[in-house]
Amino acid sequence: MNLKTNKEKGNTGLGMAIAYYTSNGYIVSIPLNDTQDYDLIVEKTIK
Repeated sequence: MNLKTNKEKGNTGLGMAIAYYTSNGYIVSIPLNDTQDYDLIVEKTIK
């Protein structure tokens, strides 16, 4: 995979994190735009 820009690298890493957490039973929330101070929120529900 040849990533040319930092934005491409960041989006790829974010996608990998979302895939990891969702496949391990976490709830993942992402902001609707790029103006937030966070990239994602990960929540683990206790059963």
